[in-house]
Amino acid sequence: MLCQVLQQDRDDVGVDQLKLFGYGGGVTPAKTPVLNSLAEAGVMFRNTWASPECSPSRVSFFNGRYPLRHHVMAALLPIDQAISQE
Repeated sequence: MLCQVLQQDRDDVGVDQLKLFGYGGGVTPAKTPVLNSLAEAGVMFRNTWASPECSPSRVSFFNGRYPLRHHVMAALLPIDQAISQE
């Protein structure tokens, strides 16, 4: 069986901002014309995953593991902000 996968990584976009998941209002809707046209054509996105911070999602994208496995659970800071300079 041929498996087709669509990988999309959106930064700072919540599911409540996407028209195809029933935009909930209260926040600015994301401009996703391609996703909207796919949904209107009948493509269903049923297996989605999101993290409230960008760093765990990005690490998961590159190593294929959930944050619980790679232990990046929050945003990573630039090195000059992460290390206190005394």
